[in-house]
Amino acid sequence: MKAFLFAHFNYKWEQRLARLVQTAQDAGFDVRIIVPAIRSNEDPQGRSTPGVINVGSHGAADYARKALSYFRRNYEKGDVCMSFLTTGGLTAVMAKRISGAPVFSDYTDLPQSYFTKDTPQDSWKQKLLRKRDDVLNRVIFKQSDVVISPSETLLEMLEEKYGHPKDAFILRNSPLTQFFRPSGRKQEKKTKTVFHLGSISRHYGVDTLLEAASILKDRQDFRFVFMGYGAKTDEQAVQQAADRSRGRIRLQPQVPYVHVARTLEKADVGIVAFKDYAFTRIGAPNKLFEYMAAGLVPVCSDLPEIRRICGSDAYYFKSADAQDLADKIQRALDHPKASARMVRNNLRKMKTAYSFEKQSEKLGRVMRRLSERVRQR
Repeated sequence: MKAFLFAHFNYKWEQRLARLVQTAQDAGFDVRIIVPAIRSNEDPQGRSTPGVINVGSHGAADYARKALSYFRRNYEKGDVCMSFLTTGGLTAVMAKRISGAPVFSDYTDLPQSYFTKDTPQDSWKQKLLRKRDDVLNRVIFKQSDVVISPSETLLEMLEEKYGHPKDAFILRNSPLTQFFRPSGRKQEKKTKTVFHLGSISRHYGVDTLLEAASILKDRQDFRFVFMGYGAKTDEQAVQQAADRSRGRIRLQPQVPYVHVARTLEKADVGIVAFKDYAFTRIGAPNKLFEYMAAGLVPVCSDLPEIRRICGSDAYYFKSADAQDLADKIQRALDHPKASARMVRNNLRKMKTAYSFEKQSEKLGRVMRRLSERVRQR
């Protein structure tokens, strides 16, 4: 049996896509990953990936046309369709209309326009974009036979808005074990490190963290490290702050995923500073799980899905409140016993409920059930 996986590659979801492919293969599917020409067909270690079909498309409509053309030529009865991100989801549903094949949809992310409401100031294009996103997600959700999502809040929102699909599951974004083997041991050092991993963007609170760093400028016992990439203006703001800070703020170049764990192990506190938007409220950030697995103390914006993940094992601050963030960073560093308890509890969660292996087992059960359903048709 073949599984046609319609996917737009996206850096922050590569580890999730790798797991999705591996579990489908373990369940007995011959996976064909159909991608546009926007990314090379390489895995995170730089090796060529078997089964990747690069259709050479430009734009969503061209991708759907070329992907469906490949599907028509290669589909056989008993095959299934899988989707990854919104463009892939719509293409998978169109493939279902052609073949009757069941659809497995992974709701990892939704367009930001989906979460905003029309206002009198909006242009007709903005209103049309929101309407389009709503229609797309309604079609994909209702036509999918199986739905998974990394966010419990997102899945609840979709179910409330569109009704329940036949099967829906939460699948967390656990770090890939083969690339992420932190020891969990911290060396005692005079200068602690407060780490921000990932997108350098005002949406994700980089400006709030820089303001908190300014509030804490008189403390010399820790430094701030930013690692990631973002808009040129946001990266420049971090670099300018670093230039003025005399070494207390550093912008570190992005490293390959295989080295992220080793980099994080040298840090003490991990920051998730999301602004309070509708689309961040459903966020289950990769970096949060990476902080937990590397033994960092999480200091996070107080948002619903983040609380569901960490529970009482994180320090929470009011989103966009730099003073509150500064206070929570100080608390994380000045109360070592409470922070150590949080770290132990989070490491336990990452070895049990949130481990890559446990999450893959759950996905494997879903895929095997789908496989049996296909065989019995």
